Amino acid sequence: MDALIEELEAEKNQIPNKSNRFVPEKKGSFVEPGQEYLTTNLFVGNLAPSLTEEDLSNLFSQFGELYSVKIMWPRTMEERNRRRNTGFVCFMNRDDAEEALEACDETDPFNNGRQLMMRWGKNVKKVRRETKIDEPKKKELIEKLNEVSTSNSAIRVEIPTDQSRFHFISTTASYVSKDPELEQILKDTEMDNSLFNFLTLDSVDDNDWKEKMFYRWRVYSFCQGETHSIWRTEPFIMFSHESARYWIPPPMDMEAVNREKANAKEREDPKDSKLNPDELSQFDQIVRKELSISRETICRAMAFCFDKCFAAQDVSGLLMQVLLDESDSVTNDMRIARLYLLSDVLFNSQQPGVRNAFMYRSTIESLAPEIFRKLG
Repeated sequence: MDALIEELEAEKNQIPNKSNRFVPEKKGSFVEPGQEYLTTNLFVGNLAPSLTEEDLSNLFSQFGELYSVKIMWPRTMEERNRRRNTGFVCFMNRDDAEEALEACDETDPFNNGRQLMMRWGKNVKKVRRETKIDEPKKKELIEKLNEVSTSNSAIRVEIPTDQSRFHFISTTASYVSKDPELEQILKDTEMDNSLFNFLTLDSVDDNDWKEKMFYRWRVYSFCQGETHSIWRTEPFIMFSHESARYWIPPPMDMEAVNREKANAKEREDPKDSKLNPDELSQFDQIVRKELSISRETICRAMAFCFDKCFAAQDVSGLLMQVLLDESDSVTNDMRIARLYLLSDVLFNSQQPGVRNAFMYRSTIESLAPEIFRKLG
């Protein structure tokens, strides 16, 4: 790390002063001791020369909104011969930067044999990018939203009063948001199952209609990155066209919101996190009981695994247990399906877009020798 710092300082002295997005408050690129809490900027060292700023963006945008990404490209032959680059990733929010630092420091998220070396960089002065809405326009916008909320043409989304229906429809919507083809599969396989009536629009029953609208909104909401308990409540237009209607989301359950935030806080260190009893029960149902060699069950199980990336090590250990289960009730087809699942999780762990997904790779690779030794 000291060598990297010296290299970066030397580079900085050779670079003419230019106006760019990075405006360090003082000389030097690193935050002074005791002032780490003031910055959202991360220094990222030991980057492979083949990595681009887009690669960094894809990795770190999983943790939150980025302000800027910069790789310090080598300018001389001597710098190129070092075969390693450094860069900076600046977040909009401090909490997101902290989570990225904890998750990625001394790991190999790009799977290229290089562990990232990270620390806090000098604070970056952020230029305001949003156009400020003047008071008349702001007032006009509020009046428009008020009109929408009282309009008969708006679609008011209502949460099912039955909590089991709320969770069932929400869970289905979360899987469909990750794999749109799953909806058609469910329509075909569950056409006679009244539990899935919300998937089609051919019923005029009032309660069915409310569930259908709730499901449509939940799929859209999950696609926007919202969660089971936390979503935006402002009216919006889902798809713009001539006869588009406003959708009005339901109010949030603040008790559920606080509970979700508390659970997220407990899982800040993904290396030590484990599934809770409810999640273990879900794992048993999805992986031990329902998993088969069919594509949809493997997709459902893989979606569960990536939903639980915070506990990648725990989930990988459980996958190893079910794969090596030698009880008479486990058929060869079940073992093959579990091996397919493990393989798909390993393959997709290198794809950007899912927070902490890369942690599956290192944990599964460490377990692989024992798994295949026992499988023979």
